[in-house]
Amino acid sequence: MTVTAGRQPDHDDPGDVWPRDALAAVFGDDVAGLALVRMLIAHPDWVHRRVDTLEYRDDTTFRRRQSVHFTVPAAAPRIRVSEARFRLVPLTTLCKETLVNFDCRDESGTALPVLTREHQGLLVLRGMTAWAEDIAGGRLAADVADEMAACLTGDEVERAGARAAFAAGGGQRDLLRADAFFSLLLERLTDQFVLVTMVDDPPGTQRIVKFAYEELCELATEPWPRAPLAALCWIPRQAATAAESLFSAESYHFEADLPAGVDVPVASLWVGPGPDDLACVDVDPGDHLRIALRSPGYDRGVAEVRWSLRPARRGWLRAAWFATTVAAVSLAVGAWRLDTITADSSSGTRTELAAAVILAVVGALGGLVARIEEHPLVTHILAWPRRLAAVAAMLPLVAASSLVVGPAGAARHGLWISSAVVAGLIAAAFTVAFVRPATAADRPPVDPR
Repeated sequence: MTVTAGRQPDHDDPGDVWPRDALAAVFGDDVAGLALVRMLIAHPDWVHRRVDTLEYRDDTTFRRRQSVHFTVPAAAPRIRVSEARFRLVPLTTLCKETLVNFDCRDESGTALPVLTREHQGLLVLRGMTAWAEDIAGGRLAADVADEMAACLTGDEVERAGARAAFAAGGGQRDLLRADAFFSLLLERLTDQFVLVTMVDDPPGTQRIVKFAYEELCELATEPWPRAPLAALCWIPRQAATAAESLFSAESYHFEADLPAGVDVPVASLWVGPGPDDLACVDVDPGDHLRIALRSPGYDRGVAEVRWSLRPARRGWLRAAWFATTVAAVSLAVGAWRLDTITADSSSGTRTELAAAVILAVVGALGGLVARIEEHPLVTHILAWPRRLAAVAAMLPLVAASSLVVGPAGAARHGLWISSAVVAGLIAAAFTVAFVRPATAADRPPVDPR
């Protein structure tokens, strides 16, 4: 099918037609829009493989890259603007929100054009309207057409109102809701827009298109009483992201690059008819910084990738465990032998200074542990342990200062005992985090398919 941008009747001269107006005329065609909608439904027939790759940029944002391997189908609508000829290819659907740092390129790294929201909205609206009129057996009623237009091209408030009105209304809406494919696609396109690129290849050509953008992904919030356990790194933190592309290809692959300083005990891919009825279809046992999951494509449903995160034993956690343990032992021994250290003798002052220097060294060791020199995600996970490490670093310094400037007597002894107890509790917390008792989030799901 060929769609040509014709002369615009509201211009005095064909040369006055702006490129934007010419494109709007092309993308407002029923035939091209219907072909595009049909290609969305038939994604698994011409898209062979999708690879989702995530890379954490900081603690709340990662860059999502998707690679789409497909064969240009003969059904791809052809358009002609001036002397240029293209085929429209709907790569995927994405949430109707601003895409940050978006980029789209082909297999050679050459930038590819993508349709604007306005132009793809014209295409989708005309295609869905033509499909709806075919189901209804005639032109749509004005209110039904307005509700569909609001669902597909309106803002968030307009979409919410139109969705509710369409779901509650009767007449032609009953026929449209009864068509499972139409109602499913209308619901999907109410929340998502179609990412459409243009290629100049003939049907049968295999292409690989890659696009990328940044996406928010915060760690899951643990309910009480698990929240403090997760904050202390006694249990893993958990994260998840949607895998909607699994339903629009023959084969789906998920990969994620995790920053150094964290361990991934386990990652899994879940699929089901709804968010409350998911089953595990693939598991990555973890113990490395790259998650790799795969699955054959499915027709419809909900898909999600879940993974758990722990601070790595190597590096900061090991240094913190060692430093806090040394500080706790030193304070405990010092509190036990405080009378000997502070005994009144000719060498007493020298003894006190020596003890102060030793404890200051221990405190400095803890201060080194408290430095921040890692990926923001690791810093976020270690936020509370780092605070505890800072406290543990200060305790020996406070105890050592009492040997030089006071207080003396029972007050000094009480200060040392209190410091030793607090340091011991902190060292115990780091010991549990370092020993890492196994939890359900560390093990693969019980019944992976």
